[in-house]
Amino acid sequence: MTTLGDNIKKYRKARKLTQDKIGEIIGINRSSVSKIERGETVDVKPSQIEALCKFFNCSPSDLFGIETFQFASSEPLTADQQELLVLIPMLNAEEAKALLEMVKAMFGYKKHAGL
Repeated sequence: MTTLGDNIKKYRKARKLTQDKIGEIIGINRSSVSKIERGETVDVKPSQIEALCKFFNCSPSDLFGIETFQFASSEPLTADQQELLVLIPMLNAEEAKALLEMVKAMFGYKKHAGL
């Protein structure tokens, strides 16, 4: 699976753009774009992801390198479910743990081995 940084770099190079230009598009400096491309930070705001997707004419799933897939259900993922998958990598460890606990509570999961 490719990373957000890998894909930003791929899209940027395909259009022969500089890191400065990408920075202008999403409102950050070249140094920050470089850190994102190298995977040194994933501190990218949803509004910046939206701006990149609009500019590159791609989906957030494309930008994050998330393949569209289905779970056990025969129904494809909804747009909301896909958006959740895109946003999860942006969570820090504490936020991820809190989200997991909320989801478990929604489904009545009890704390036990493996969950």
